[in-house]
Amino acid sequence: MRSETSTLTLKEKLKILLIVILAIIFWYIWWIYWSIDFIIALSFYSLFLYTLIFPFKKFKDRDFEFFNAENLWKFAFAFAYRMSAFLIIIFSILGWFAYYQNKISPAMMPIYEISNWDKTVVFHSMSHIASPEFYTETKKYVENLEKSGYLLFYEGVKPGTKESSLKFDKALWVKFDKDLYKNMSKLYGLVNQDNSIFVSSWAKNVDLSMDEIIALYDKIPSQNRLSQEVVDVNPLINATLDSLNPKELEILRFLNKAIINTIIKNWDIQDAMSQGLGNKALMDTIFGKRNDNLAASIIEEKQKKIVITYGLLHFKWVLELLQKNDANWKIKKVDYSQVVR
Repeated sequence: MRSETSTLTLKEKLKILLIVILAIIFWYIWWIYWSIDFIIALSFYSLFLYTLIFPFKKFKDRDFEFFNAENLWKFAFAFAYRMSAFLIIIFSILGWFAYYQNKISPAMMPIYEISNWDKTVVFHSMSHIASPEFYTETKKYVENLEKSGYLLFYEGVKPGTKESSLKFDKALWVKFDKDLYKNMSKLYGLVNQDNSIFVSSWAKNVDLSMDEIIALYDKIPSQNRLSQEVVDVNPLINATLDSLNPKELEILRFLNKAIINTIIKNWDIQDAMSQGLGNKALMDTIFGKRNDNLAASIIEEKQKKIVITYGLLHFKWVLELLQKNDANWKIKKVDYSQVVR
């Protein structure tokens, strides 16, 4: 064991600093109880690994003693340092990723203005969960356009029969009720979309109904339709929220916001999610048929100026459908609105 008169080397001081930094991080997030649990777990695994490598140490050095205080101390210190360095690297990578996505380069939701020189359409891309400011700004934006003579088309699957809702849940594999987005938004520190804040009495819901979606889905060959036991994720979300302390929830929300920002900025990820997650036949119905309906509504509408609040994933498909009908449809300009703050 090191004598009392010996001094620490710079390398040893840096190792101790890493251990102290990790201890501060754990203290900040989990206070004393979890910190003590971590120290106990660290000590246990250190002793466990020390026991595993002892035969190799003994083979190399026959004088190596298991219950030697200096040997135990050296191994425990080296193990604590390596674990601290590893965890700090992981925390640093996640922290930098989240900070970059949320603070340096947050996602900006595009607002497209398209025209075929006869009609002008403003497509205000929407997110089902976002910061309150995003919806407030959307409300003001839509109201200003309505004052200029624009008609609002908004997204919102219309209610259907109870039977259709049950079939939809079974096809989606998740219980899709009014509380789903509300509870999900709590995991992100955001709020869920509420059309009532910016939908006026003369606006048009041009979406399909649940009955129409299920009727279209039922036409798909049975071998392509998948169904399984419905999972109600609301209790799982609430249980997760209840299990987290305020610091844990704050960190989880910061990371979740970074993930949302990353997804919104990356079309490839969005396409993969829409095509590769869950029941593909249902996803094709949800996106494909609703896109057909929206494009048809734009074409058939007599009003020459339209503003649309729809999910971002719908835009490029709707634009392609409009261009198939009339090649003159072009993007005139693009504005942006920050989604997550």
